[in-house]
Amino acid sequence: MAISKRRSYNLNQEGTYMAKASDKQGILIQNLVDAGFDSQTVWACLCLVEEGRQAQLLRILAQQKDALLDTVHQSQRQIDCLDFLVYQIKRGNVF
Repeated sequence: MAISKRRSYNLNQEGTYMAKASDKQGILIQNLVDAGFDSQTVWACLCLVEEGRQAQLLRILAQQKDALLDTVHQSQRQIDCLDFLVYQIKRGNVF
C-alpha cells in the first residue's frame, strides 16, 4: 500500500477525519488514531506498512495495547479502592 502524499489527514485526538470504507489507508489511519497513537507514531506505522515490515508494526501495536491495558488495570485498582471506601463508610467504620 503506497502512502499518498496528496492526501491531507487530520490526525488529531478528536478523530475529525473519517475514512471511507474503500479507503484502506484512511481506515488504517483512523484506527491508529482511535487507538490513541499520536501523529508521529501514525506516520511511522504507515511507513512500516509501505515497507512491508509487518513484524515491527505488530510490535508497536502490542506495545500500545500493553500501555492501554496498564491504564485499564490502574483505573480498576482505583475503582476497587473507591468501592472499599464506600463499603467502609456504609458500615460506619470511617465516621
